[in-house]
Parts: sequence; C-alpha cells; structure tokens
Amino acid sequence: MIFDTNVLYQTYNQRADFTTFSFNRTYENVIGIINQFDIYERVTISIPNVVWREMKKQIVDAHNRKLEEQKKHVLKWIFPEYSINENNFSDYATYINEKVDEYKRGLSSDINKVIELQLPTNGRFQRIVERAFKKEAPFGGKDKYFDKGFKDVLL
Repeated sequence: MIFDTNVLYQTYNQRADFTTFSFNRTYENVIGIINQFDIYERVTISIPNVVWREMKKQIVDAHNRKLEEQKKHVLKWIFPEYSINENNFSDYATYINEKVDEYKRGLSSDINKVIELQLPTNGRFQRIVERAFKKEAPFGGKDKYFDKGFKDVLL
C-alpha cells in the first residue's frame, strides 16, 4: 500500500501542535483496518521519500504562516496584567526534521511493516523531467500551462 501526501496531510487550520509531527487520522485508521482483518503479514506500508519531503515543507510553511498571523494579532492588544514572551528559536525546519525522523522510527511496529520508497533513479528522473517540460501525460494541467502531477509521477 502506497500513501500519497494528500491522504496523510494535516490541515493546520483550526488548531495545530507545531511541537510534534504526525500524519492525520487516516493513517491510523488504515493501520487499524489492516490489523483488524489480520492481513498485516501481507501488507507493506510504503511512504515515498517525496511524500516525506512535501509534508515537511507543508508543516514548515504552515508554522511560518500561523506564527506571522499570531504575531500580527497579538500586537493589536496590550494588557497590563498579561504579556507574551517569544522564545529565542532560530530554525524551525531543523527542529521539525528531527521530529519527523523520530516519527518515522516509530511507524514500524512488531506487526506492521513500513518502508520508505526512494526517488527514481537519475535516468528515470530525467525522463520524468522531459515529460514535464513537454507537457506529456500526465502533465499539462488545465490548458497545459503548468506541470501539474510532477510529484505524483515521482511516486
């Protein structure tokens, strides 16, 4: 079973914990079904390297966006009995990379096998890039103005 980013993505809209990393509930639900039907010996969970990269970027972008929104909101209000301290924290990307690595290590259990699929070989990658530039299927998107589907083809 191969997971795509869109299936595992956290929205980070209503609430978010930027101190940790995890997939959304879909992953846990799928693992639960695999275990419930006792088919874990016949199922290998595959998470492509491109999915990990995309999810790291998504959480870093969401973190930066929400932090800026929060700062703008807080600056509008001044209370004598309340203050907000900002921690001296310089590199969220490095911080979350460590959390993602920690999460990866915890995915495989005694019964569920989880592997990471690597990016295509150089030769195959070059062919994918050529197809993207030529807007060959599945690239092209609406009116062939962009290379929609590039990451999907990497899977």
